[in-house]
Amino acid sequence: MEEAFRLVEQLAIEGDETIYLSVSHDAAAEMTVKRSKFICNLRRIGDRSQFDSFMQEITSLHPKANHHCWAYIVRNPSKQEHFSDAGEPSGTAGRPILGALKQSSLENVAAIVSRYFGGIKLGVKGLIDAYGDCARLAISLADTAPFSPHSLVRFSVSYDLYNSLLQTMSKFNIPGKPVNMEFAELISGEILVPDSLLGALKDKMDEIIPPKYRHSIMISKTEDRETAR
Repeated sequence: MEEAFRLVEQLAIEGDETIYLSVSHDAAAEMTVKRSKFICNLRRIGDRSQFDSFMQEITSLHPKANHHCWAYIVRNPSKQEHFSDAGEPSGTAGRPILGALKQSSLENVAAIVSRYFGGIKLGVKGLIDAYGDCARLAISLADTAPFSPHSLVRFSVSYDLYNSLLQTMSKFNIPGKPVNMEFAELISGEILVPDSLLGALKDKMDEIIPPKYRHSIMISKTEDRETAR
C-alpha cells in the first residue's frame, strides 16, 4: 500500500488529480471482541448502485448477523462520502468505518462490517474501537493500487493514416496497444486511453485525421483501470 500511495501522491504533486488509490481486489477480515464477531468486507465500487449490489451480497452471505454497518467513498460525479450505523448507537459504527477508509486515503471503495452480537454490550467506546479496528484490519490485508478514469477510443481509418495514428499514441505514451483489430477496406480497432490524456490526444487526432474520417472516431466511458507509472 505504501508504494501505491507514494505514486498517487507524486502524481497529485505533478497535477494529475485523476489518479486515486483503491483496493484492487475484494478483501475481508474478522475479529472477535467480547464474544461479538465482527467481519469486514471491502470492495472497489464506482457508484451507489454497485454499493447496493455489494450490500445485497453481504447480507445474503451473513443473513443472521445482527448489524451490517457500512461506509463508502466515491469520486463521481463529485467526491461523496456516506455511512450508516445500521441500528447501532449513533456515531459508533458507520463513522469509524468511514474514518478508517479516509485514514488510508482510499477512494471508490466500500466497507461493510457485519456484527454477530455475542451477548456482552461493548459500550459506545467499545463499539467505535471495534468497528474502526475491524475496518483497518481489512484495509491492512487488502491489495491496493492506483486507478484512473479511462475511455475506450474506437477508430476506423485508412491504411495510410494508421501509422500516423500509432505514432501519435506513442508520443502521448498511451499504455497498451490497439485491440480487436480488423483489416478490411479500413483499419478498425480500439484502445483504452486515460482520461488525463484524452483531450490532448483528441486534439492531435483532429489534426492528422481528415474530416471525412473523423466521424469514425468514437469515444465512450469505461471502467476505471489500474494505472502503471
